[in-house]
Amino acid sequence: MMMIAPEETRAAMRAAVADYEAQLGSETIDEMAVPSYLRRGLVSRHVFWRKLHWIIQVAELKPDTRVFDFGCGTGVLLPTLSADGRSVQATDLHLELARRLVEQMKLERVSFVAPEDWEAQVPDGRIDTVIAANVLEHIEDRRTLLTKFADRLTSGGRIVISGPTENAMYKLGRKLVGFSGDYHVTTIHHILDDARAVGLRQLRLKRWPLPGPACLYQIAAFGK
Repeated sequence: MMMIAPEETRAAMRAAVADYEAQLGSETIDEMAVPSYLRRGLVSRHVFWRKLHWIIQVAELKPDTRVFDFGCGTGVLLPTLSADGRSVQATDLHLELARRLVEQMKLERVSFVAPEDWEAQVPDGRIDTVIAANVLEHIEDRRTLLTKFADRLTSGGRIVISGPTENAMYKLGRKLVGFSGDYHVTTIHHILDDARAVGLRQLRLKRWPLPGPACLYQIAAFGK
């Protein structure tokens, strides 16, 4: 499964960034990976857009199911997550870009929940897929959060996690594309260990773009 209407998604992202970049500031825009999706070189754009393809592949989404996108960022995954009759709840610390993208693309099956309200708004035992794409590396108490995700899964549901390896190649890549600063509190390796520690069962694992020292990101699916 490929991303739905990638050119339309790019256009909606550009419109959202034009509206809110000054308000959000360069640090927030950078951490949402906007430059990597829209402005950096061909290699960077390929790595980031193709990573979305693998997130969707690992998710193994089914039609007419319920999805929770935790840390939806720009909303770049929402067109695909909300296709095929799926309903999506999404949250992020900064929802401006995602709201604008949803409005621009007329995604009627997406609703937003404020980050402080998601636990009350996303019901236990009713979510078929939780997406946590490149967000858990910012969070200290990951085990508690992962347990809350698991509580919300239906039988047979899955949690999809992606994150950076923070290895030498990853750090070099950040420098080459002009990112600076230290935004992350952990690596994908520790995040996956946390998922296993709370009793989640690993179902799939994808290393991207290559295994070994060239692996920049890992994408995994877990079930209860």
